[in-house]
Amino acid sequence: MSRASSTVIALLFGGVILSGCTESGDNDDAFEPGGGASGGQVPDTSPVGERQPPIDAEPPAIDAGSTFFYFSYDESSSTASRDLALFALAGGRRPAPDLGRPYEFLNAESFERFDARAVGDFEVSMTLRRAEPGELPSAAPPEGRLYALGVNVEGPAQPLAERRNVVLTVLVDVSGSMQTPYASETRGDVSSLLDVVKYGLTRIGGSMKAGDELNLVTFSSTADVIAEGLDGTAGQFESLIASLATETSTDIGRGVDLAYQVANRRFDPDKANRVLILTDAQVNSGQLDPAIIAAATVRGELEGIRFSAIGVGSGFDDRVLNTISEAGRGSYSAMITPNDAERLFTDGFSRFVAPAATNVRFRLDYPQALNQLRSFGEEISTDPDAVRPTNFSYDSDQFFLELFQGADSLPGDGAFTLGIEYTDTDGERREVSLTRNVDDLLATTTDALDAAFAVTTLAELIGERIDCGTVQQSALYTQPVQQATYALYRQNIERFCAQAAPYDYVYR
Repeated sequence: MSRASSTVIALLFGGVILSGCTESGDNDDAFEPGGGASGGQVPDTSPVGERQPPIDAEPPAIDAGSTFFYFSYDESSSTASRDLALFALAGGRRPAPDLGRPYEFLNAESFERFDARAVGDFEVSMTLRRAEPGELPSAAPPEGRLYALGVNVEGPAQPLAERRNVVLTVLVDVSGSMQTPYASETRGDVSSLLDVVKYGLTRIGGSMKAGDELNLVTFSSTADVIAEGLDGTAGQFESLIASLATETSTDIGRGVDLAYQVANRRFDPDKANRVLILTDAQVNSGQLDPAIIAAATVRGELEGIRFSAIGVGSGFDDRVLNTISEAGRGSYSAMITPNDAERLFTDGFSRFVAPAATNVRFRLDYPQALNQLRSFGEEISTDPDAVRPTNFSYDSDQFFLELFQGADSLPGDGAFTLGIEYTDTDGERREVSLTRNVDDLLATTTDALDAAFAVTTLAELIGERIDCGTVQQSALYTQPVQQATYALYRQNIERFCAQAAPYDYVYR
């Protein structure tokens, strides 16, 4: 496809919400009311809709007799549902059930490394727990003994000096709704949604290196090129961001069209090229058509200009952004507070450049003595074509949690094999794997498994797939683990179960 065709593609976006990414492995501080992370109650910035049914209980189980499956823990590598859910709980509100997406919760956390083995460009750790009755709460009670497999996959690290240069076209929503407070109680120096955007983007300089280029486009009812071809290390971009002010209504289509025109003018085949939009997604002009957005996002990626987006505040339409990001293999994150903003443009900035591996697909082979019980992934199938491939970022990791059922004892020489197919940075297609036997995995004990189970348990509660009584009576809850991620999620399980009104939430 020609470079000029990107402008035509951008025209398809007229008046629609776009999605993009931060990618897997984000970890954030606890959301505390009145603290620096949130500052108070979740504002009612979204219209209250009719109550929707909870999301599907789980992916379909693998057919009896199968001993392998392909899987994905969210092809868009999004973390927004976790961010929105913890923010709601910190403000004393129960998150909507459609935020109970366990794969996004796992994507948002990083876990302590344990027993890591080099597997191609990745580091892979594996552990297996044979759970006692009532030890680990499960929405699907096992027939026999419950076995929990934990797999931690780390992508390669990449120091700033070694990362690829980037041409980043930043598209900022300056419509009137961006003047909305990001929370009912805000910091004195940061109060509005636009303030949160400015707080993050004015910290981008520390993530820049010689040769990086920044372009800035804004949109409201019109769109404007503020600057293009800026030296990412010179500080001009940050000064321009600090001077932004809100204007009128929202026409995202105009903004995206202009951003892609700039990205095409500044396209450099020797650098990573990306358009990044920051918006509250409160559309009040044009039409909303996720299918058109998804098609254009796919085409844009094929042309070499990746697309990313950040939903700003707690009131953006998560269901729309999630639909778009998944269809177009983009990803996005919530940027609710100043802490989020700083994290995304400092430690998390490498996810806006170029991935460490593309078209990644995972496969798990497991012992014949076990039956698959529950996957916390988004997609699972014995047909590889039914599981969409993912991209994997530098300096990121994913934790996979898979449940099986079986007898009280298993053959010690039974084996689990994790296979990874991916395209490396040289464009070569690779297939690598790690095989560990049951006895070795049972001997690999780690608090990371308890922490990951606490993470998915909160998502299961939010998604209405398990009840508080089952969770609070389990050993996972009654015997606290001395681990920071576990402690954060146990605290939020308590917050969730303390809510008297079962449906005290706002649907987005």
